[in-house]
Amino acid sequence: MSIPTIQPLPKLTAPENLMPWASRLITELWKRLYSVADGVNRLKLPMYTTTQRNELVAEEGLIIYNTTTTQLEMYISGSWGAV
Repeated sequence: MSIPTIQPLPKLTAPENLMPWASRLITELWKRLYSVADGVNRLKLPMYTTTQRNELVAEEGLIIYNTTTTQLEMYISGSWGAV
């Protein structure tokens, strides 16, 4: 299985620019992950409550599933935004 080249993604400056970029990223990741055990494509993100998320030392671009809000969130420019 060959892995196609991922095109560079634009630099984000604010969480409001997050959705299109994050959607493309997740789509690309989804295409590349393969579970050998059952042949199903899947992506499992880290899961945190809002309280746990706020205690993280987050890195730029970190994507999590927030179990409090039931949303995907990404850390961009020093704050969390819904994807």
